[in-house]
Amino acid sequence: MTGAEEQLAGGRIPPARARDARIVHQLRSAGYRIGPLRTLMPDLRQGHRSQDVRAVLAARDASIAARSRALFDATVALGAVLATEAQGG
Repeated sequence: MTGAEEQLAGGRIPPARARDARIVHQLRSAGYRIGPLRTLMPDLRQGHRSQDVRAVLAARDASIAARSRALFDATVALGAVLATEAQGG
């Protein structure tokens, strides 16, 4: 077993690895591909390119907010249609 495998087998994940995993998860969810992540993560660990990450995550947040608002608006509109139908109209 490697040192990392032993740590994982023991149930202990170093904080830096856990942080990296959270960052990778969020960036993958935002559409970042694995190749660019391989380039980005070493720079990020050294404190570089954090603006790139912030921009990607801000865009993802804005997209989620827009979709959530659209779903809410659609729900309200659907509720109005169903209410009209229930009243026989």
